[in-house]
Amino acid sequence: MNPSAPRSLGAIALLALLALVLPGCRGWTMDYGDPVAHAEAKDAAVIAQRHLGEKIVVRGTVASVDVSDPEDCVVRLEGLVVARFGDFKAMAEGLEMGEVATISGIVDSVDAGIVTLDPAMGRDGLAPFEPEKP
Repeated sequence: MNPSAPRSLGAIALLALLALVLPGCRGWTMDYGDPVAHAEAKDAAVIAQRHLGEKIVVRGTVASVDVSDPEDCVVRLEGLVVARFGDFKAMAEGLEMGEVATISGIVDSVDAGIVTLDPAMGRDGLAPFEPEKP
């Protein structure tokens, strides 16, 4: 038997395991996954319901920015969208009330018309944005 065969089999097994596990990781999806949908904040509850656990992009007017807990920063968009930025305080602080922001995030829940994206982060407003209709 070839002495390198066990290492080759181990490498193949590791790659197969990573291929199964990584797509389910939220961090990996946030960093490298393409969004499955784009939505205006006013339509987000209808569209997000179809994409629980998946990455979407929402555009809307910033209603509030809460960085009082630097480990749990929250941005709210008009239209009942809650974006949990976690410890990305500087990113959350970069958004101002009244401005139109584009936010990407994983749909954590849709409850009573409130969409929660967790984790979430700001997205370049000049990036392509093609909102779905509800």
